[in-house]
Amino acid sequence: MDKFPLNYFSSLRSPKQLFLGRKQLTWPKFIVIFLFLISFMVMPITLFYTNQVSAIPMEQFLSVNTLIDQEGVARLRELQLTNGRLTADSEIISVTNDVIIGTALTTEEMAERGAAINFEETSWTIRQEEDGQTREYNMSYPSSFDFMRITSPKEFEQFLENEFYASNRPMIILSYSLTLGILLFIMTGLILFGAAFFLWLTRKSKFSSIKNFRESANLMLNVLGVSSIIAGVVGFIHFDFVLMMGIQSTIAVLLLLWIFAKTGFKDSKAIQV
Repeated sequence: MDKFPLNYFSSLRSPKQLFLGRKQLTWPKFIVIFLFLISFMVMPITLFYTNQVSAIPMEQFLSVNTLIDQEGVARLRELQLTNGRLTADSEIISVTNDVIIGTALTTEEMAERGAAINFEETSWTIRQEEDGQTREYNMSYPSSFDFMRITSPKEFEQFLENEFYASNRPMIILSYSLTLGILLFIMTGLILFGAAFFLWLTRKSKFSSIKNFRESANLMLNVLGVSSIIAGVVGFIHFDFVLMMGIQSTIAVLLLLWIFAKTGFKDSKAIQV
């Protein structure tokens, strides 16, 4: 247990070991452990969006007030896909103040409204102009794509949310994992180095055995090791990003207070049996 990384995890077993273990990591090893803890907390995020999410809210890729009416739904149900291919002439299926929906629409027709949904032979497109910027998503037809599933305007919205996710699933999972991972990295780093700075300020006090910033940072890394692992395990059971961050920070604070109560930040007190 005295070799890296086992020596790090062996130091997490008690408050006194957490304090005494502050000297064992060099900066390169510190970085490896820090990245491991972030990665461990990202895993529940990736699993959640892989296994438990089947749709993305429409507001995230198409922002409109009125999408389609019942007459437009009836016309959509007449479209048929065969082996992932749509056979249909150019046709405007539905037009509202916000969006135009049709098959094989021209560029001019798609530009008539702020948003457009265009079903072509082998792909479908969602396009929206907003605040002078154009967002466009071009997707192939997945095997789940079936117009007969649509029976109402509300179900068409749900249909778009499901099929948008199905068509962009790898990129959506990667995007959420990367975005929340970066947020975890920043917030955990702020907690770690912020608390380490205040611990470092005690170095000149005769009541503290902490001698330099590396020791204070390692101590906080030990503390966050416990809280991050617990937060990650909770995330596997029930994913809630805010809850995970709350558990991580709360346990870190309580554990730091427990270490102080047991050791007073003094080696002499920490090594007493």
